[in-house]
Amino acid sequence: MTEVLEHVGEQVIADSFAASTSGHLLACAAAGAAFYTTLEVVLAKLIVAAIAAITAFGSAVFSWAGAAIVVEEAGVNTAIVATAVTTLSAFLAAQATSMVNLHGEAVDSRSFPGSKWPSLNSATPA
Repeated sequence: MTEVLEHVGEQVIADSFAASTSGHLLACAAAGAAFYTTLEVVLAKLIVAAIAAITAFGSAVFSWAGAAIVVEEAGVNTAIVATAVTTLSAFLAAQATSMVNLHGEAVDSRSFPGSKWPSLNSATPA
């Protein structure tokens, strides 16, 4: 009975580490999706503003206000992209940390039940 309890306790530790790593990787995937969605929206806005500006310039109607809007759009969009890249970098750093921790656990035999790799049939204790 003690062996079973020890095995279950070690399995809980392994499960919590796996759950933690899984959580980090899911957060990084969500951050990546949010990053690309943000990039898509910013790029679409920038394209629309550029088309409007080119159309206005092509009609020989020059407006300082229109030129200012184009410059402002470019500046704001650049700031949004920079913020998105910074946020994505932070999440990727968390992912790298999780991967390093996972590697450390994988090479440390004490991390596994009975200080050895789990058996191929996980339904039976090693």
